[in-house]
Amino acid sequence: MAYGIIKIDTITFTDGGIDKSVSISGLVQNPTFTGNITVTGTVSGNTVRGQTISGVTITGTTAQFTSGTFVSLTGTTIQGTTATYTTGSFTSLTGTTTSGTTANFVSGVFSTQISGATVTGTTANFTSGNFTNISGGTHTITSGVFAAGTAANPSISFTSDPNTGIYSPGADQVAISTNSTGRLFVDASGNVGVGNSAPGSLLTVRSASSPTISVENNTSTGFGAVLFRNGGTNYGLQSRINLKALITDTATGASALTFETSTGDLAAPTERMRLDSSGRLGLGTSSPGKLLDINQATASAGVLRLSTQWTASSNAPLIEFERTGSAVAGQLRYSDVAGTMQVGTTTAHSFQLISSGSTALTVDSSQRVGIGTTGPTQRFQVTDGTLSNFYVAPGYNSGQGTTLAVGGGEYIEFATNGITNPRARITSDGKFLVGTSTGRSVYGSNAQVQLEGTTYPTTAFNLIANSNANSGTASYLQFARSRGTANGSNTIVQTGDRLGGIAWCGANGSNLDTPAATIEGLVDTGTPSATSMPGRLVFSVTSDGSASPTEACRINSSQQLLVNTNASVASFNPGRIEVVSRASELALVADATDTSAIGIGIRGNTSTTAISFFNASDGATCGTIVLNSGSTSYNTSSDYRLKENVVPLTGAADRVNQLQVHRFNFIADPDKTVDGFLAHEAQAVVPECVTGEKDAVDENGNPVYQGIDQSKLVPLLTAALQEALQKIEDLEGRLTAAGL
Repeated sequence: MAYGIIKIDTITFTDGGIDKSVSISGLVQNPTFTGNITVTGTVSGNTVRGQTISGVTITGTTAQFTSGTFVSLTGTTIQGTTATYTTGSFTSLTGTTTSGTTANFVSGVFSTQISGATVTGTTANFTSGNFTNISGGTHTITSGVFAAGTAANPSISFTSDPNTGIYSPGADQVAISTNSTGRLFVDASGNVGVGNSAPGSLLTVRSASSPTISVENNTSTGFGAVLFRNGGTNYGLQSRINLKALITDTATGASALTFETSTGDLAAPTERMRLDSSGRLGLGTSSPGKLLDINQATASAGVLRLSTQWTASSNAPLIEFERTGSAVAGQLRYSDVAGTMQVGTTTAHSFQLISSGSTALTVDSSQRVGIGTTGPTQRFQVTDGTLSNFYVAPGYNSGQGTTLAVGGGEYIEFATNGITNPRARITSDGKFLVGTSTGRSVYGSNAQVQLEGTTYPTTAFNLIANSNANSGTASYLQFARSRGTANGSNTIVQTGDRLGGIAWCGANGSNLDTPAATIEGLVDTGTPSATSMPGRLVFSVTSDGSASPTEACRINSSQQLLVNTNASVASFNPGRIEVVSRASELALVADATDTSAIGIGIRGNTSTTAISFFNASDGATCGTIVLNSGSTSYNTSSDYRLKENVVPLTGAADRVNQLQVHRFNFIADPDKTVDGFLAHEAQAVVPECVTGEKDAVDENGNPVYQGIDQSKLVPLLTAALQEALQKIEDLEGRLTAAGL
């Protein structure tokens, strides 16, 4: 019998607006629905098929659906892709995903997941599952999701011991508890904590009572070891580090801890460090003899290094030395901030360097340094037991030198016979002082080099040369100047530049700035060059009543000595010596006690003019002193070309008769009587033979004596003689004529 097909969108059965149960029956007891069936009551039947079935309770022998959402799902055989329910009781439950609060089944096979609060059954095979609790005889779980649990109620526990098991204390964490307390923790990064729920490293062990990790060996000849290997493909042969605890003496049980490293693949670890039974640490040695014993077996640039990443001086790498129970007394430190290596004491103790078992250098608590002495009394003291010796070796390479310097604006002082006997000092501004500690101004200048004392030897300065060479080796006091403004310059000088000088000054009651005399070397008129340096010396003296020196004479580049003038006045015939003044200038006095003394000595060839005299107005020669082979001629100008109004001299005899000739002695030489004239008497007869005035005095009342040139009497005497000879000839003629 053929059955028809009813196609409708919605069938609703109500009774007074209240949904009612409805039964669908027919010859076919297995109706098939191709749409959706939604009920608020119960859908029951032997077989129920549909894409989606939602309802409060599904009851039947067989249910086949693609997906379903139920409050309760009960049946003998349930097949579906997805089933979600509150409770379920099944003889067999098959599906991809089944979720529910409580499921009771005899057996079940699930391809993806079964989850729920409680799953109870005899046998269960799960590919995956999410449960609050799983109980039963045997469970084989390929993948399962369990409740987090707690330390006191772990999600995986043991029969009759529910407070011991496995649980998750947080997301991506797993832990093991015993007796309701977490003991072992693994965090999301894979860090393992023993007694620590938040490990900060791969393995952290924590305990309130001294945690201990024990690595034991049950034989007396073996050792306990911790081995570190990398994760190479052949990790057993890769570089590795071994930490071993071994018995070094089976009789006493003495032990040691060793640290071994390997140099690379296939290389067996070699011992690098050992802590022996006496607490001595050896690096590079298995038999340390000191608390720290370092042995460098091969050549290396360094043995021990201390470093830090901190830049603050208080965090610099250091080694501290102290006595147990006492403050730190010594340090060895490098300060990167100060850029210094520091070694010394931090308390009131001395610091010493030892050489050959003896103290070589001491720095005491007052920061006084002693070399050769352990008790320095000065800031820096060097001694060999009897004498203080200080030697600075110069550089050995070309261009190298030696510098001895002090800082802080102080000075360097040199002393002999004890520190209280200073001899010389170099001041902070570079002055070199001998015999004094304070520089003084002399001639208006506080010079860089000064010598001061109270006796002739302490103020004398000697330059001594020792050589058997005739030239090239001698003592010199040398002065030089350049027009450059920087040291080492060679800028050429110019005419008039001062090259150097010597000044003599006397104390004036206030200072030493008043000069008495000076000698200066200057560039003279000319063109200075590498092959020409014209020079002159200027001699100056200070006259009474004056505070500054005035030039007295000079020697110029023409080798002229100019006195009281700065330029040659005899331009018509320059002399080697020129003296210019209104007063008597040149005085040559021979030693009265020496009869061989010579006032002026002039040597020349035959007919050499030793001295020439010139007229000041026109420069004409007034007279000469000429040297002959065996005599000297004293000449005065007499050329006719120099004269005019020439007339014969008459009356000479009368004038000669007016000359009064006397015998007398000079007051200065009372024992010697001579013939001569009195100047004023001769002046009355022959005025040109006498200079000066009778009874003349100077502005101070001192006599200005007259002088006489007796050669000026010769013309008068000659004329008088001629007159006498003429009279004689006339008389002889008359006598002859008279026949007498």
